[in-house]
Amino acid sequence: MVFPIVMIHHRANVSKTVPLALVSPSLLVGGKQILDGVLIANEAIHSWKHSVQGGLILKLDFEKAYDCVNWGFLLYMLKKAGFGDKWCGWIRECCSTVSMSVLINGSATQEFQTQKGLRQGDPLSPFLFNVVAEGLNILLERAREKNIIKGVKLGSNGVTISHLQFADDTILFCNNDLEEMGNIKRILRCFQLMSGLKIKYSKSFVCGVKIQREDVQALAQVMGCRVESLPIKYLGLPLGANPKRIKTCGSCKNAGEVTKVVRGKYNLDRRSWLPYTPLSGSVSNIWKDICSVGENDSVLGFSIREGFKVQVNSGCDTLFWEHIWLGNTAIKDEFPRLYGRSTQQNEHHQFEELKQRLNGVTLDPSKSDLMQWNWTANKIFSVKSVYQKWEMQSQSRHTTLGSVWRNLSPPKVEIFSWMAIQNRIATLSILLDRNLIPEVHLAACPLCALHVETPQHLLLHCRFSWVVWSEILNWWHIQWVCPASLEELASWWFGNRFRNLEKNIWEVCFFATLWSIWLTRNGYIFNGITTEALEVADLIKTKVAMWMKAKFDIKLYTVEDFKGYLDGIRKVKMYGEVDKEGSQ
Repeated sequence: MVFPIVMIHHRANVSKTVPLALVSPSLLVGGKQILDGVLIANEAIHSWKHSVQGGLILKLDFEKAYDCVNWGFLLYMLKKAGFGDKWCGWIRECCSTVSMSVLINGSATQEFQTQKGLRQGDPLSPFLFNVVAEGLNILLERAREKNIIKGVKLGSNGVTISHLQFADDTILFCNNDLEEMGNIKRILRCFQLMSGLKIKYSKSFVCGVKIQREDVQALAQVMGCRVESLPIKYLGLPLGANPKRIKTCGSCKNAGEVTKVVRGKYNLDRRSWLPYTPLSGSVSNIWKDICSVGENDSVLGFSIREGFKVQVNSGCDTLFWEHIWLGNTAIKDEFPRLYGRSTQQNEHHQFEELKQRLNGVTLDPSKSDLMQWNWTANKIFSVKSVYQKWEMQSQSRHTTLGSVWRNLSPPKVEIFSWMAIQNRIATLSILLDRNLIPEVHLAACPLCALHVETPQHLLLHCRFSWVVWSEILNWWHIQWVCPASLEELASWWFGNRFRNLEKNIWEVCFFATLWSIWLTRNGYIFNGITTEALEVADLIKTKVAMWMKAKFDIKLYTVEDFKGYLDGIRKVKMYGEVDKEGSQ
């Protein structure tokens, strides 16, 4: 039979759009990943481990799954899914016109037609099998609704999981109850009679969580399967294992059913788009590891945080100030003064600017807000895009950090600068995070007393530090815009096009400025010494002159010559001659 080209070309894509309420995570369904089921199962096991009652996991194995599919049941499920007679006719022809032969001593027998089953290797078969397996999902869901089976309840929000499916890999969650186990076996028998899919109990097993092994063995006898203990394998990954061990596989990330389960278990805010650890209650190690992604690698953390952006439709799931939805930064970071006074009085200038930005925003109550991923063209998250962004940022960062080691200033100054760029110096915010000072201690910046003292604020964004940097750059007749971080400043600073002595003086200014601001801060905290920003700038010029005179043979020029006639000294080459071409 000849089939329409459009069917052959699009049959896999059309099959993905089956309008069934597929709860089972599956790569055969758009937007799902294989790791979804593993994460949900581990969360269920974690709940049982921290409960009084415990529970059972029943892992099912189908016997020759593809070969036993009943075509009549498949066509019935397709019709119930909303497919028309023409489409169902095409599927019937695809299944029933298959012929095969058997090799006997290398010779093929006469071809014969099959009466059931799906051909393995056909790209259409996995989608058709998924439709058949949906029948089991519906039976189990109806049984749970009628309280015939219980499942596992996660959290206080009433989220209940009774089973997970991935093609023919199925696990069921049940209680230590002989009656419930018997009901499950009856459901599986009904499904076998309808679909032709038979459970191979000799390969299936029961695993108990906080249940006596004698009780587990009694329940296993009801099913006629063997007994296993944690950790077990599901979809090739361990369940119930310690994720911190090397032999245990890594983390999982996705949304959909995972979001529903995790939010229900930990009572997380539905408006929170990124994972976070709840403040109270027991949390599984896997969820802790997922929430900590990016904590130990600032470049990875930046790539993830900056990659997500909310597409506002109804606006119900988006936080106005905190989420990134208008532009590429959160409104509270773009309009900090307005955010700080949002409950008091308005900053007129920022308010008008924000008002103009909001004029182009329209809400659509009929659609939910969506999360977009900035690092891919289709706006859908992928691990590959995170890796590519991280690799690109890391190369740039390693280049910047390597530029610090110039041997132009004292070693302790270069070491300090290297640590400052990576946010590793002991500012008050860092000491608080490490519990080295009491929480009641004020973490305000000692130089401006307006913001929390972080490395970025103290050395760059503080009003005092900004005046110092501006004065040094005015010394070079350079106008600047304050960058977002010390790393960006270092990247720009060491990416200069100066040469000869001029290049070395310019780079020494970077070290001397960071070091002088740090000394000024320590002088105020430990000795109560207050120094004006312009005085600090003058001390920086002195340090630059002394370090350069100690490093290079420029004894003809005094410290005052450096401070007052920098333009002339910049044109001098390494050995004292004047650079006729001047500086670039």
